[in-house]
Amino acid sequence: MNIIRYDFSKINKSKYPSSNIIFELIRSGYEHLQNKEYDNAIEDSTKGISLSENFRIEAVNKKDEYTANLSFMFKVYFDLITAIANFWKICDNADYQDAWSFLQDALGCTKTLIRFIADESQLSLDNIHKYLCQVEMLYPYSYFASIAATVTKITCSICKRSPYDPECNHIAGELYWGEMAVHIVEEIEKGSHVALTKNPKDKRCIIFGSVLICG
Repeated sequence: MNIIRYDFSKINKSKYPSSNIIFELIRSGYEHLQNKEYDNAIEDSTKGISLSENFRIEAVNKKDEYTANLSFMFKVYFDLITAIANFWKICDNADYQDAWSFLQDALGCTKTLIRFIADESQLSLDNIHKYLCQVEMLYPYSYFASIAATVTKITCSICKRSPYDPECNHIAGELYWGEMAVHIVEEIEKGSHVALTKNPKDKRCIIFGSVLICG
């Protein structure tokens, strides 16, 4: 299935004037990061996420799914600013191990945005991703834990049905009217095993020395 690529420049600003405020909050959020005003950056992001949800509702009401899906990009972008702010806020206290999970949150946001955005240079996303990857390389972590378990119930986040139900036509990882479809694990029968790997999808469970740490 071909992924639809989204372009922020295609937003009709006369039709959606609130987008101007959202872009301004993104700009001010990054200015706060540069000035090490981390709490102000988080505050801007909190406002931005709320405005982005209103933006999504407005687009849905206008039956404009493309713009509604752009609201998802805005939310992820504000999550990115928040994650970077929390990362450096904790690093300033020399708690580098505790900051690791926020670095992974930030990298996860950039990977999601890169997957969907038509031009990676928009809002300097490509440079931010490279920067975060360079920061990640400064950490000594090489091995990670990957946990396996037997899952007995999964539901679709969009329609709340089982993803195996013929009535569910949503694909995990795709966007639908400003929301990403994901599979929600409702019930786990039992854990199976823990594997050690160098390249997991999620690097939050680290192996450091002889200690397993899950962020």
